[in-house]
Amino acid sequence: MTPNRYSGGEEGNTVVSWFCEVDGMEGCGTEDHHFQVLPLVNPNEYVPTVEDINKRIKIQITPVRADGVEGPTYQHILDALRCPQRVQDDVGRCVRQMQSKGGNFVLGQVDEQALHLPAVPKRVAVADGALKIKNVATDKTEFKVKLEPGCMRATARPDVPNLLTLTFFATRSNPTPRTFAMLAEDVRSRDVVVLVMRSLA
Repeated sequence: MTPNRYSGGEEGNTVVSWFCEVDGMEGCGTEDHHFQVLPLVNPNEYVPTVEDINKRIKIQITPVRADGVEGPTYQHILDALRCPQRVQDDVGRCVRQMQSKGGNFVLGQVDEQALHLPAVPKRVAVADGALKIKNVATDKTEFKVKLEPGCMRATARPDVPNLLTLTFFATRSNPTPRTFAMLAEDVRSRDVVVLVMRSLA
């Protein structure tokens, strides 16, 4: 593979950075404080998540020659991202199913501080206005909470593919806050789960 030719030499460690609009500041401006850096493991492989929906994404590229000389930083702001129609359709179908006759997702529970360890299969089941997290192997319910507005936050992690967190806040039916880190089968499945959970609570 032939290295990219730069003015006066070959490409070195070009710096690529991605930013997403700060919550509540969508479409407000282009200044740095309107954006926050996306913590990507590989900045050359940005994959949008549900956290980026309806937000503008900014990319900054600083060309660097092999001898360390930097060129001017180039910046481009993408239009607000939209949720793909196929994902919206999947979310709508899952929400309707769970609201009418119940449904579930099978995810792998992990320790965020030890992601190298195997995930434990868990069933996240929703029925009759309540959510249960059950151990797939034993079918034992390990957590149960009544679904109500503001009881939970579902979040996709941009720095770890397929990872999502379910954070349950203190309510009358759940006096003890809990957070579960879960791995979905793939990025699309992860995003569907996050959007469904947000719709239900």
